[in-house]
Amino acid sequence: MLPPTPTEPATGDAVKHDVDLDGEDEDALGGSPGWQNPEVVSFELARRAQDAPDGSRQQQVLRVLSQASSAMLDPDDWAEPFRPFAELADGGRSSLPSDLDPDQFALLAALAPMLEHVPMRARIADVAWTYGNRNDSELLRLAIDGYLASPLERNEWYRLSKDAWLRGIELTQRRGKGEAVRLAGAVKQMIDRILRGTTADGFMLVDLGDIVRRVGRVDAARARQIADHLTALAAKSNARFARHLERTAQKFLHVAGDNSAVLDSQVRVADQYVAEGNQRIAAGSGSEMAAGHFFEKAIIVLTGLPRRFRLEHGIDERVDDLRRRLDDNRQATLEAMVAFESDPVDITEYVSEAQRTVSGLPRLEALVRLAVIHPLIDAEQAFKDARESLQEMTLSRLFGRATYAVDGRKVAGGDGGVGDPDEAEQWSAVLRTFTFRVGLTTQALITPALDVISSEHRYDMALLRRLCWDSPTVPQGHVDLWTRGLWHGLRGDFPSAVSVLIPQVEQFLRLTLKGLGVNTVTTDPTTGVEMEKGLGALLAMDRTTEFLGADLRFELRALLIEQEGANLRNDTAHGLLTDGAAWSSASIYAWWLVLRLMVVPVWNMLKTDAEPDLGEAPEGPEDS
Repeated sequence: MLPPTPTEPATGDAVKHDVDLDGEDEDALGGSPGWQNPEVVSFELARRAQDAPDGSRQQQVLRVLSQASSAMLDPDDWAEPFRPFAELADGGRSSLPSDLDPDQFALLAALAPMLEHVPMRARIADVAWTYGNRNDSELLRLAIDGYLASPLERNEWYRLSKDAWLRGIELTQRRGKGEAVRLAGAVKQMIDRILRGTTADGFMLVDLGDIVRRVGRVDAARARQIADHLTALAAKSNARFARHLERTAQKFLHVAGDNSAVLDSQVRVADQYVAEGNQRIAAGSGSEMAAGHFFEKAIIVLTGLPRRFRLEHGIDERVDDLRRRLDDNRQATLEAMVAFESDPVDITEYVSEAQRTVSGLPRLEALVRLAVIHPLIDAEQAFKDARESLQEMTLSRLFGRATYAVDGRKVAGGDGGVGDPDEAEQWSAVLRTFTFRVGLTTQALITPALDVISSEHRYDMALLRRLCWDSPTVPQGHVDLWTRGLWHGLRGDFPSAVSVLIPQVEQFLRLTLKGLGVNTVTTDPTTGVEMEKGLGALLAMDRTTEFLGADLRFELRALLIEQEGANLRNDTAHGLLTDGAAWSSASIYAWWLVLRLMVVPVWNMLKTDAEPDLGEAPEGPEDS
């Protein structure tokens, strides 16, 4: 099959007639004229291909354009920038650009310059360059120009432009110094848009600020101008949006070299947390619980300030007062994560119910529903049941027990006997039951629900990063690591997820205990060298049970440090984690538990708002 050239009248007319969506056809698809997502346009192209004469060049062109544009752009993944529009439980999926053959890529390369629809031109040129001919600089130019032409307006940002700009900038950067001028022009466009921004632009300004700081060189004067503008907008915004504007401003204040202004901004962020906590307490009706989350975040921000600054401004006294107030709210905070119970059903009904529970919801609510899809174990009841069960198993208990790791090591054991079971025997029985529970919960509830929300929504790192910023669970300075770990899990990459998140859980416990005044280090009596206590020692502390609760503390211990359990922390830290264990139900469950730790407190803070600003675009036809 010979690809058409731009001078072929028949093909050119067919392409212009069937892909020109700048008029009434676009209005029918919804969105601003000329700026539909390529994925949306692909459905219309597929429909027209069915109506075209069988075997005609027109049908051939429409089909290849539809197939090349149906996948979802994923600018966070350079290696695989396109993901299937739909993935099925049986392993099936919708088409990907990589499914095309060389002749079809050649056809796309010839078609790209003819397309008047800018997003489609960018997508087709990108596909033809990425999978076809990476030596074709003209295709790359068309892709970059098309992506960077996307409107920098809020209504288009979350629907189309954000991913387009991220992809366009990535392509530009990969070309190196030869595209320095174009990259500088793109950065200037984004800076100008930030400086024209108003509070009505919402989190688009935060996104643009993050992109500019990541890819562009901004001089000190310009950085200060951006920071001042964002700070001024923060003063007129709701507390949550103001905090994100302030944090973005801080990045530019660092560039401007004004460290004093950075510290003042951090204090304003803490003030916003405290003010919002006070508002929740004043509201009553159970809002005291959410207030504790805001006080926790304020304490984290204030204690992270330099000691000299804290002393000069009386910050430590403020922290002490907040800790006293937090103690009054802590019990209500813990109750927010109390397990809920449901009648037992078989696994088929569990799967169906899990899928229904998360389907058809906005993406944040769907994520929260996944995080609470099943209650935590009732540790007290589990040990009671184990004691009663062991007392009835008189014959089997006469024999000793042993547990072996996958590499043949004996990791647990005990002698046979009669009478009341000791603590070690009870632990062994509870861990066996818990391991079964983890496998059943993962297969019947977590995995089916995750499949649904992954199909219905796309969770990019920007949204997850904002949620992690707002979560009192996520320590300052660790937001990006939590974000990436959770993002890996949402993409089904659980080996990467647990490798990142398990150490972060340990540090979360350590920093929380330090904030409560607990000593988390051991000191060598001879040398005076101090070493941080490990996860096992941290979980064994009474104060850990106070703020985690007995149930969550048990689950973390059973999953992460018990050799008779999954032992994920130790196996990961020492390189003992096998391929099978990395993809096991225990790994998936551990990721889910960390998601619960992060997102439930954020949801509790947001759910009492009349109109919570989640940093998302309004849902449109393409979101359904």
